[in-house]
Amino acid sequence: MPKKYIKAIDALQEAQKIAFAPFVFQTTVSLKNLGVFDFIFKNVAKGGVTLEEIAETLSISEYGLGVLLEMAESSDIVSIDERERYELTKIGYFLNYNPMTQVNMNFTQDVCYQGLYHLEEAIREGKPAGLKELGDWPTIYEGLSQLKPEIRSLGSILTISIRMAFSRKP
Repeated sequence: MPKKYIKAIDALQEAQKIAFAPFVFQTTVSLKNLGVFDFIFKNVAKGGVTLEEIAETLSISEYGLGVLLEMAESSDIVSIDERERYELTKIGYFLNYNPMTQVNMNFTQDVCYQGLYHLEEAIREGKPAGLKELGDWPTIYEGLSQLKPEIRSLGSILTISIRMAFSRKP
């Protein structure tokens, strides 16, 4: 593969995105679960909604919501206009409403996220070190029947999705 040219300033920006990726992911999960994305989208016809309107309607701390929306704006998930009204961007729309993206986010959040903390240990030892976050089994297969039903179904959906993606002809 040939070397890809990238300007230093662009490389630095990409490095920062990677450094903050866990914050962006958790921000997205929180905004989705708190109903913020749905509320913003439902109010698109009136030109967006203010931080205060969202906080009051959804009974969320204005300060906490402001922090989440700032992070989401910096990641192009929401936009804010000169009247300080928020709208979902196309990225925000797909994060909230695309079925495949929802499956991938739920799987990452519910199955993988805590286990990823142990990735380096797993690589060093050659064992599934992160598995202990789900249960006390040597492999996931011994614990499948003991997993929470929503996690079992996420795994099934993800497996089907992966099979479908790789079985498509170009």
